[in-house]
Amino acid sequence: RLNFDFDAIALLGFRFDLPGGGAAQIGASTGLGAEKNIELAKQGKRAFFNWISADDSIATARGGGGGLALWRRVEDTAK
Repeated sequence: RLNFDFDAIALLGFRFDLPGGGAAQIGASTGLGAEKNIELAKQGKRAFFNWISADDSIATARGGGGGLALWRRVEDTAK
């Protein structure tokens, strides 16, 4: 299980700091998250992923809301 939270958003070179529970509020207001996440954030509960599998190239996990997350390793060739 991997718990996480966001305290800032960076987009196009701009950084926006978020207050406690700010990510849950943005998610609920945009439809990307559930309204219940606001109350969970107020209780100090954070979003999480339950790992399904991981190897050298890809990792998969199921989010607390049921969504599937995929991460792919990208080699840095700019060295």
